[in-house]
Amino acid sequence: MTQYASCADPTESVARKERIRQAEVQGQIETSAVQMVKASMARDTTGPAPPPTLATSAQQRLPIVDRLGPINL
Repeated sequence: MTQYASCADPTESVARKERIRQAEVQGQIETSAVQMVKASMARDTTGPAPPPTLATSAQQRLPIVDRLGPINL
């Protein structure tokens, strides 16, 4: 929250600090923290994400020379 509140414009910094204060009063900060922890715990229990699948295999791809054309030296 410190990074959010500290910015070059003093007026904006004051406005951001006030928004943080209001969020704390309304319990939004605590609610957000609880949601972040729950999401993190759910992600940890499911294990690592599988690697993305490639649309084409390496055998189906054209060689780079065929894709780019002749090299002019």
